[in-house]
Formats: sequence, C-alpha cells, structure tokens
Amino acid sequence: MTVNHDHITKELEISQPTHWGFWGTLLWGLLIAFVFVVLQAISMIIILLTQKRYSSSSELEQAFVSAATDGFVLSVSTFVTTILCTGLVIGIIKLKKDTVLKEYLGIRPVTFTTMLLWIGILAVYIVLANMIALALGRPIVP
Repeated sequence: MTVNHDHITKELEISQPTHWGFWGTLLWGLLIAFVFVVLQAISMIIILLTQKRYSSSSELEQAFVSAATDGFVLSVSTFVTTILCTGLVIGIIKLKKDTVLKEYLGIRPVTFTTMLLWIGILAVYIVLANMIALALGRPIVP
C-alpha cells in the first residue's frame, strides 16, 4: 500500500479556511473597532437622553462623564455593542467565499477533562484573588 502525499496535501489545503491576510485583517479590525466605539457612544447618549431632561449642555456633559461609572448604562452599551459587533464579524467572515464559520474561527469542542481542568484553574484563581483582596482590606466583589 502506497501513500499518495500529493492527495493528502491537497485534502489539507481544501480543509483550511481562507483568511483575509494581514492588511485585510488589520483594516477589518479597524472598522470593527470604529463601529464599536461609535455604538458605545450612541447607546450611552440615547440612554442618557431618555433617562431625564437636561436644562443645559453642562448637565448633559456631567451626566455623560458620570455614565462611565453607571452600571446600567455600561451594561446596556455592552449588550448593544456585543450583539451588533458580533453580527458584523460574522458578516465579514461570510464575505469570504466558501468559509465555514466554525473552521474560520477555529471553534472546536474540548474534552470533558480539559474543561474540568480549566474550571479548576479558574476556581483557584478566584479563591486567590479573593484572598488577596481580603488581605488588602478590600471588599470581595460578587
């Protein structure tokens, strides 16, 4: 039985997803980053304008500055950008001919033991981080 190396190489080339290359990836990444920032700003402004009426531009400016610590504004902005930017990334991937999303993103299932290992590492990290916070006299954030 002989092994045909050309046939195996051709099969490997077929199964590899086509990528955008360096400049394409850089430019698409810059576009996604720009859209992300614009969506964050627009969603914050919409939330602030619908929460209450502002009598002056300085009040609106102060509300915009304080929005950086407002959990509700941050969470809504995060959800908006996550949903829309994820859709944008998927759309950009689908622009490339013959791409399979799972292959392009390298999404592969992990074994149960690997998952347990990483959950264990995460649990150890959480315990250590909380112990350090307590040692520094800081509250443990749930």
